[in-house]
Amino acid sequence: MYITITSAILLLFVGNAYARALLPEEIAIVESTVKKTLKDPYSAHFEHGDFLETEKNSLYCGLVNAKNSYGAYTGNQLFSVMLMKNDRGEFKALSMDKNFADDKPLDQEIIAASCASAGYPVKVKKYLVKNVNKSRERKGLPSLSPDQITSN
Repeated sequence: MYITITSAILLLFVGNAYARALLPEEIAIVESTVKKTLKDPYSAHFEHGDFLETEKNSLYCGLVNAKNSYGAYTGNQLFSVMLMKNDRGEFKALSMDKNFADDKPLDQEIIAASCASAGYPVKVKKYLVKNVNKSRERKGLPSLSPDQITSN
């Protein structure tokens, strides 16, 4: 599934949403966290967009292109991490790209649904739209635009 993230977020202020660039220390912890999930972490090329920070959201989504086990680049793949700051002021990130029960990676369409639920302008499969829009409503975000919905 081809997914794009634009660096310009169309909705800068929606409800309590605030779009901002990541700080250099946030970029470092995000990239370090994502690299731990890759077959060839040294091959990773990242694309970072704005962080849609809200009172109810600390999910950050971006794109990574890295080599697979065959040595070929996979093309841009969506990633998501929970980004937070601890009591000592240190940034921490937790990869949200796997099923914690069996440690297997999530499909790109599930990651896209999570990112769209947090307000990121990614495309979502039609069968996931109802749940994504419910989540967006709880966060004070508008429903997905027709441009963000793809067929099953």
